[in-house]
Amino acid sequence: MSKQDATGRKTSFGKEAPGILLPPALLMGFAALLFHLLNLVPASLQPAQARTYESIEAAERALGVKISVPAYFPDYLRWPPTRIALQRKPTLMLSLVFSAADGAEGVLSIHQVFSPAGEKYYREAAKPEVLLGELTVPLDGREATLIIGKGAGGAPFNQVHWRKGDRYLIITTLYPPEELLKIAGSMKP
Repeated sequence: MSKQDATGRKTSFGKEAPGILLPPALLMGFAALLFHLLNLVPASLQPAQARTYESIEAAERALGVKISVPAYFPDYLRWPPTRIALQRKPTLMLSLVFSAADGAEGVLSIHQVFSPAGEKYYREAAKPEVLLGELTVPLDGREATLIIGKGAGGAPFNQVHWRKGDRYLIITTLYPPEELLKIAGSMKP
């Protein structure tokens, strides 16, 4: 079948088909090969993703250590945590995220970092949008840093972080600093 191009010359689709169809076919083949090769990369070399657990006990078995939980747990928070996640890379960290009794999600988070490098990694990652104050406070016989600020949309951002034994604890909430310090001071073990 012949057609005329813009200059009036007769063209044949059969002769031009390889030039039209070959580049997209090569591109699709290359993409398929790339996806296949990426699936061959061992999981240990792929970017880290947190694994979630149904219970604290299951996370403790996976982690191999006892997880710190607060002994003081106010009525306005919902137990158990709505999310229990363990990440192994770039640093070993366990996260517990709690909802409010009224259903508001993510009103309290407790992160437990199990490496000295992880302390710096997480401290740099979790900052308020507006810093209102940073204080050194006594907590459970240790020095802790209390951060008071505003988060996204002006929401309260209160955080305390400190080293306790084999881990670095970071607790963030939108509740008042006094409540945050009560919760933090009750962390067991």
